[in-house]
Amino acid sequence: MIHNIRPSLFRQARLLLLGAFLILPFAAHSREATVAVADFDLLDTSLQGEMMPSSSKADQKRLERTMRQIARQLDDSKFFTVVGTKAAARISGQLRENQVYLHDCNGCEMRIGETVNADYVLVGWVQKVSNLILNMNLALRKVPAGEDVVGVSVDMRGNTDEAWSRAATYVLENSFFPGYAKVQEKNSDQ
Repeated sequence: MIHNIRPSLFRQARLLLLGAFLILPFAAHSREATVAVADFDLLDTSLQGEMMPSSSKADQKRLERTMRQIARQLDDSKFFTVVGTKAAARISGQLRENQVYLHDCNGCEMRIGETVNADYVLVGWVQKVSNLILNMNLALRKVPAGEDVVGVSVDMRGNTDEAWSRAATYVLENSFFPGYAKVQEKNSDQ
């Protein structure tokens, strides 16, 4: 005797619904947070920068390239979706008319996050002490409160494109993403 081993349409629908209800809480919980990336700041306190400000044009290009790299890596991560890139750049430019540094502007960077409806704003800055000693910093701030959720820093040795790129990847993978994961874990326990 041959039995119909194909499940009935009703049974298939029931299994599909059951699977959806089991997956739904995980899908809702794992939503990627949205982040807007403010233009990064360069603090050139080196003797070279003090005496010849135009010498930092190469550093400014490195800063812009590093900012784009970090935004790309954030967007490629399991944690974030980068939003409002063009608007963030436009608003960063407007804010710079009155602010020297966006990472230290008493919350002015929140305007970027609010405009693009982001959960967070990322600010970053590099302090150049010399061509040998530099420091890269990132701060993830909650919109609209402005509180730092994650703040990380890494020292760099050498002022080359490769050193900046490696420092950006290192600080994200070894400090920033693990720090954010701990914050998320702590928030889910509450």
